[in-house]
Amino acid sequence: MHSYDPGQHPNLPNYPMNCQRKDFGLEDCLQASDINFYRIPVFKTVHDKSPRLVLSLNKPEMDIAEYYDFIPLGWEAFVFFGDKHNPVTNMSLEQIIAIYRGLATNWREMGGLDEPIIAYQRSQLSITQGIMEKYVMHGTMATSPTEFRTSKTGTRRTENVEYKHGRNAISYSDRLTTRLYSPSRRIKLFAVDGVEPTDENIRSGRYPLTYEIMALIPKRSMSEETRLVLNWLTGPEGQAYIRQLGYVPLAGS
Repeated sequence: MHSYDPGQHPNLPNYPMNCQRKDFGLEDCLQASDINFYRIPVFKTVHDKSPRLVLSLNKPEMDIAEYYDFIPLGWEAFVFFGDKHNPVTNMSLEQIIAIYRGLATNWREMGGLDEPIIAYQRSQLSITQGIMEKYVMHGTMATSPTEFRTSKTGTRRTENVEYKHGRNAISYSDRLTTRLYSPSRRIKLFAVDGVEPTDENIRSGRYPLTYEIMALIPKRSMSEETRLVLNWLTGPEGQAYIRQLGYVPLAGS
């Protein structure tokens, strides 16, 4: 059974209707208490392929398989981007790592113009920054441009400048977020090791920095609500919703 007919289950949320709301993300739209959603990096820079889950910044990682069953829902990519007027279109992963270790500082070293590279990072508290540090850079990164920011409580602190448009700029994010950065299409995504982050390359694993989008289900008897949600997510309607969100569905359509 892959269809989810809310008319047959009037006591459960109308997931298909909820998912049509533009302000609803995956977690908001599917409010089943037994289901968590997580991106598992399967980067080619990662040697330990066993999936692990970070519960919070203050707790150690735990083996997902020990506590959860995980169901594949789709794919996402970790991408590097810059200004569309930058003539560089492709870099090797080694070149990108050299940039963020401060070893490569001019676009001429990447086959581009004789201009300094401004390598932006993400907020120190962001999940994306943690993924970059741990899975791509393995903990060694140069300093980033910073600025003072004031919190809601009035506290001033130094934060990384996440990205500012400019021909010599570079930054990183998940592919979905880059669509929010540039409604005017001022940015472009760099190919990595000669492979562009297209749907096909992400799904096939040719692109070297991909995530599996997983539904995590606690290892206990599955409720009827959870079963219905998973059936819907992995069926045609749910997979169309995964694509609508900007992720790569399990199979091409």
